[in-house]
Amino acid sequence: MMMTNVLQINWKYIGDGLPAFITIIMIPFGYSIGYGLISGIGSFIFINSAVFVIYKLSGGRIAPPNYDERDDWVGFITRGGFKSNIPPWIMRLFGKKPESVVSSPTPSVNENVEELKEISYER
Repeated sequence: MMMTNVLQINWKYIGDGLPAFITIIMIPFGYSIGYGLISGIGSFIFINSAVFVIYKLSGGRIAPPNYDERDDWVGFITRGGFKSNIPPWIMRLFGKKPESVVSSPTPSVNENVEELKEISYER
């Protein structure tokens, strides 16, 4: 039952598949979920950092097979990451203006009173 989630792992790209395999193998052999996660996350960081550095230094000429099929984890960070989820009070704490959420402007109390007067006069 727990192994059915393994089918959703991107096995086509070695930077995603190998750390997942290492995690799956190290959990039972390390007798700890923590050791399995540490080895998987560490191997993910090492493999994908090495691939990124080699890819950038070679100008895109050296890349592993199926490089275009990788999961775009780095894109989350480069597109702003958690920036949109930071509460406004934390942004103000660090002296930055929080990005306002686009919403319809709330009418003021005076506008509501005027509308109520118009409705009452119509009757």
